[in-house]
Amino acid sequence: MADTKIKFTVNQGSTFKKKFLCKFGGEPLDLSDCIITFKAVPSPTGSNIVYGTDTSGITISGELGVFVLVIPKEATAYYTWSTAKFDIHVEFPDGEKIPLMAGTLKLNRRV
Repeated sequence: MADTKIKFTVNQGSTFKKKFLCKFGGEPLDLSDCIITFKAVPSPTGSNIVYGTDTSGITISGELGVFVLVIPKEATAYYTWSTAKFDIHVEFPDGEKIPLMAGTLKLNRRV
């Protein structure tokens, strides 16, 4: 996974919800019939976290180029890692797959 400066914080035991707007050449991408996948690899250890439009956790909005990632509080409550590297890919109906972004998740643990 590529490192970038994109960083998000996940609060343990809380729902993480993030809205994304995808543009190419300044114009919103048409995400109709696309599969969007979010994958995070925790460090130092932990199970990979995967959400997608073809499974659960990601919905494509009615707005052009917009999708929403939701990680429910029932999932974040059991996270035990400190950080995770993540990436988000989109697969178009013709099979073309492109990376949208990559970065780091930081877990704020409950006391």
